[in-house]
Amino acid sequence: GFGIYYGRTSVNDAYQQCCNLPYLQRITGSGATNAAASLQNPFVPAPLPITSFPIWLPRTINSNLSLSTIDPHWQPPRAAGGKGFAALSGVETVGFDGQGFSFDNEHPAHRVFLEPVKVARGLVTNGEWMEFMAAGGYAKPELWLSDGFAVAQDERWEAPGYWRNVDGAWHSMTLGGLKPVDPTAPVCHVSYYEADAFARWSGRHLPSEAEWEVAARSGELSDAYGVHWQWTRSAYAPYPGYRALEGALGEYNGKFMVNQLVLRGSSLATPEGHARVSYRNFFYPASRWQFTGLRLAAFGA
Repeated sequence: GFGIYYGRTSVNDAYQQCCNLPYLQRITGSGATNAAASLQNPFVPAPLPITSFPIWLPRTINSNLSLSTIDPHWQPPRAAGGKGFAALSGVETVGFDGQGFSFDNEHPAHRVFLEPVKVARGLVTNGEWMEFMAAGGYAKPELWLSDGFAVAQDERWEAPGYWRNVDGAWHSMTLGGLKPVDPTAPVCHVSYYEADAFARWSGRHLPSEAEWEVAARSGELSDAYGVHWQWTRSAYAPYPGYRALEGALGEYNGKFMVNQLVLRGSSLATPEGHARVSYRNFFYPASRWQFTGLRLAAFGA
């Protein structure tokens, strides 16, 4: 479809342009933040994050050239944090039902029934994730979905994506280069499989996308937007009454409604027009190259 073709060609063109020396010289010092915005497209998995460019790109072009796509002064958005839970229950309406732009997968607005549930106001932090790691979370199959544990073993996961253990201390490759992991910051670059395992280890679960949306509409969620996309436990599927659009536009979302999980909110790389309460992002469960994190939920009032 047009959307897939455009997304692929845009990313391909961007990578080819990055290998052009004059272009690199023009973007040095400011390219990292701009390039991050190109990571929004869910259809083109990136084998290397833009943050990996400093590792290989200068040596590929000219070993004597001092170029970098990182901004050493870059700082991640400061998360507000949040304590406690937002309590939900009853019949609610989810989906887009207003004026302005929206994608077809946000329609139609419809009612859902929520059993009593509590959605965490704050995102899971790096410090909490390191507790999971220290407890052997990556090595305990009883915490993982079968497919997820197989992937974790095959890929030798022992920490979130782009983390590196340097002299016994965890660091993360960021848009500002390799930085020590901040235990108070929200965890990032985790797959659905990891998020689900962490939730099980915590005695919680991931919220459904309906639970997330209702909680976000209430205004009780901290850092719902602008930090990291948040995994939900909901399969990416059509809403009741959904019909794909006619023609090429109908291929933009409908053909991908299988084998993927929904993420809600937005990230630091999300254009403003895509950050809204009904927006449905979606990725395969093993994906962790995007700016993806999680918040937890618990059943009961």
